[in-house]
Amino acid sequence: WSNAQAKLNMELQSHITYGDKDGSGCWGHTDQNGIEYAIIGVLDGIRIYSLEDPKNPIERLFIPGAENRWREIRSWGNFIYVTTEGPDGVTIIDATQAPGNFTFKRWFPDIPGQGNLGSHHSINLDTLGYLYLNGTDLASGAVLLFDLNNDPYNPEFKTVIGNVYTHDCYATADYLFTADLGQGVAIYDIKDKSNIVFLTRFATSSNFAHNAWTSDDGLTLYTTDERSGAYVDIYDITDPRNVKFINKYRNKDSQLGKVIPHNTYQVKNWAVTSWYTDGILIKDMTRPDNVVKVGEYDTFYDEATIQNAGSWFYGCWGVYPFFKSGTIIGSDINAGLWVLKPEYKRASYLEGRVLIKKSETEFIGIPNATVKIINERIAEDESDQNGVYKTGLFGSGQYKAYVIHPDFKFDTAYINLSEGNVTEHDFIIEVPTIKGNIKNANGNAIPFSSVSILKDGVQSDISVSSDINGEFEITLPEVEGSELLIASWGYKGKLVQLTNLDEISVVLEEGYQDDFFADLGWINTQKAQTGNWERVIPIATTFGNQTANCDNDVPNDLSNYAYVTGNGGANPGDNDVDNGVTKLESPLMDFSKSDTAQISYAYWFFNDGGNSLANDNLKVYLSNNKTSIELTLTTTSISSWIYENKLVTNDEIEFTDSMKIICETSDTEPGHLVEGGFDNFNVILNSKLVNTDNISLNENIKVYPTIVTNIINISSETDNITVSILDIYGRQVVSKSINKGVSILNLSNLRTGIYFVKTGTSKGFVSKIVKI
Repeated sequence: WSNAQAKLNMELQSHITYGDKDGSGCWGHTDQNGIEYAIIGVLDGIRIYSLEDPKNPIERLFIPGAENRWREIRSWGNFIYVTTEGPDGVTIIDATQAPGNFTFKRWFPDIPGQGNLGSHHSINLDTLGYLYLNGTDLASGAVLLFDLNNDPYNPEFKTVIGNVYTHDCYATADYLFTADLGQGVAIYDIKDKSNIVFLTRFATSSNFAHNAWTSDDGLTLYTTDERSGAYVDIYDITDPRNVKFINKYRNKDSQLGKVIPHNTYQVKNWAVTSWYTDGILIKDMTRPDNVVKVGEYDTFYDEATIQNAGSWFYGCWGVYPFFKSGTIIGSDINAGLWVLKPEYKRASYLEGRVLIKKSETEFIGIPNATVKIINERIAEDESDQNGVYKTGLFGSGQYKAYVIHPDFKFDTAYINLSEGNVTEHDFIIEVPTIKGNIKNANGNAIPFSSVSILKDGVQSDISVSSDINGEFEITLPEVEGSELLIASWGYKGKLVQLTNLDEISVVLEEGYQDDFFADLGWINTQKAQTGNWERVIPIATTFGNQTANCDNDVPNDLSNYAYVTGNGGANPGDNDVDNGVTKLESPLMDFSKSDTAQISYAYWFFNDGGNSLANDNLKVYLSNNKTSIELTLTTTSISSWIYENKLVTNDEIEFTDSMKIICETSDTEPGHLVEGGFDNFNVILNSKLVNTDNISLNENIKVYPTIVTNIINISSETDNITVSILDIYGRQVVSKSINKGVSILNLSNLRTGIYFVKTGTSKGFVSKIVKI
């Protein structure tokens, strides 16, 4: 074992390895003499060690069994129960005469109406003497309940609980919590074992519920998802029928996107978790909305064996933290049994807000700002929509903390922290603001328009809405390099350049256009099990040498956002469309006064993997809420954006004031990897392509060259001329105010094609240019 392995407030007592037959589940047992035992499942059986001296465990019993990598253990009274997915049934161990003598038997009960019990995935026991078997080969893998009170050596079958496969469960005297993998977590009222009542079911954050446990007071539930990069989730179960999400935690010190949480348990105010490749972690849960790691021991010491692809199912499988002595045992898939002595320490908390100072009395919270405490272990948090952040670490003293945000200047502070206490500190940043108003061509205000900032070509998280009068005020990180993105449904989006802090007036042209830099009201009206439509900056996933989830939005539109079906994921199957149809619908559009509609958009569709030919599709259609017309139907998987341009007439579908675009994709049986994307949406009503002959020369304006790659020069004889670049559909793609002399326009962000130059004083176009 290497001293380079992470450790904090946990001291190694002993370590036993078994070569190529290392551990699966583990549990603890205390006999009637007060002696503590470690029980561990290994590849070829069950091993029991007494821990009179934790530094020198004594093997008291080895029960050989069929080779199987899944064994789980629980203890009640003088009896130990071990499950396996192999042919060994339930091993029941009588420890009444321990440590000198143990007896055991293999138990294969006959379940009425179901047959003989064979394999089973996991086991749990409550304090009242009831045994729960999960993931068996009977009753579709639902929970089987047994009573131990009459004869612990011969459990009495009571009933089946639930109707889905249960991977693991946890029971108090009153409630049963089942971890049902992709079916989420279910809660049952079990106070009356003859009348068990289902209460609720809910999804966990990574949608693969593996284990569940409650706080000592029964008011908080902890769950783990056995998936790469997943979390320990925390829920308020004060009302078990109305579960409320509180927070989620993962170890940022080692989080590489593939580290997997396995089992978590509660010891007073601390959660103790076995974490594949991370070992055993202890978190202070006193403040469940601010979880802080205060102890760890990394049991996985063979980092070189981790492959780059796939999930990391190595390392620490199980942990048992309930010995009266405080000893913790852990079982490692690759490194056997670990015996550890923990110190349960309190966290030191830093909480507050990140604020913009607008005046001496007015402050606004900044979302998505990262607050970090400079320390050898990562202690950081990202501020929420109100600017609130919460973080902490183990240790007391003075620390340097800082806040960073892509749109604001770096700020630091020195903070005094102490164990068990909360230090409050607000980071306050003074920044400029700009005011403006938004109107249509008739001079009428456009209320509730979205205004956001583009800084050096990248959209920031700063955005506001105009008020009922179309007026807005927005905070700028700085004027230089900042532009405003403005959008409202029913109008074309606009990019406004800033030169100073003077109040600006923006006129939006009517039309339906959406590059998705703002939320203009598109709705995910039908959802699959996972991988539903979301407006995001795309994060690529790859399958083989192909890009599955798109790696960027459509180039050269007004943002870096798009709608995609589930974004990113450590593996291509983590967040793709699964088991159903996901449907994206636009807000309503009024076509009632038009005869034609030129509808353009870009879509992305990927369909691969699985054990059969891909059988899924992506569809785009136009609906009037009565009938619909198909615009795109593709079954071809292409790892790139595809541009579509459709002319639709009133003869093909009745144009009404309730038109909408619908984009859907699906994953049907048998399943495959499925990803979709949608971006760069535009509608031109009653419009024709620009008349390429409508060029009126203007002696005061000269444009050169007319065949360009990136740069054009515009020579003007007068000051304060607005120059616009339009595409062949008449859409403005660039606008800039120029003065007398030669000005340069950079067209590198535009796609290749034909464009037209127009000035604010010209009736037609002053030049046609071709970008190559």
